[in-house]
Amino acid sequence: MKDGEGYAGGWFHYATKVGRDRMETPNHGQFNAVLARIGKAEEEKELLAQMNRFVAQPLPETKPTPDLNGRPTIPFPSEPALSDKRREIRTSETQHRLEVRSETIKIEVWDNRQVDGDIISLKYNGTWILEDYRLRRKPHIIEIAVIPGQPNFIEMYSEDVGSIPPTTTQINIDDGNAIQSISLRSTPEMNGVIEVFWEN
Repeated sequence: MKDGEGYAGGWFHYATKVGRDRMETPNHGQFNAVLARIGKAEEEKELLAQMNRFVAQPLPETKPTPDLNGRPTIPFPSEPALSDKRREIRTSETQHRLEVRSETIKIEVWDNRQVDGDIISLKYNGTWILEDYRLRRKPHIIEIAVIPGQPNFIEMYSEDVGSIPPTTTQINIDDGNAIQSISLRSTPEMNGVIEVFWEN
């Protein structure tokens, strides 16, 4: 019995040791798999944080600017850089008031005196219709629509007074019924303005 007991006791001790060793020895395959899952989760968390940092913010609201009559106008993104701050410091002077009898009119601009290199730009009701135009002897023609029942403003900017200041431009207003011919004057500090009115 002592031998048997010794055999049984030795077997119990061996089984206990093996079980303890198995519990204490890590399963490297499972351990690496857990680490891989943890690493992937951390990478996804970091990627999400980076995406949140680059979320587009709303653009600031663009408010329309009023024209000469106080009406709001919508700015054009493609408007040339010529309409910059150096134009904002100028005053405006209404030099002519005309009545027309048609919804559509033609504007003719030219230098009817000595062609001395005058350069002008024209704005109609807050929108540029002619940019950096060098006046010639031959008229340049622009066709525009007139808003009925209110003044319509043609404003001339002097971009270069030429060799004989100020900038003086001959302008014809043709409504299909009659042609009205006027002279408009501008300087680098003052814009000449024509008010056009059509009673529908």
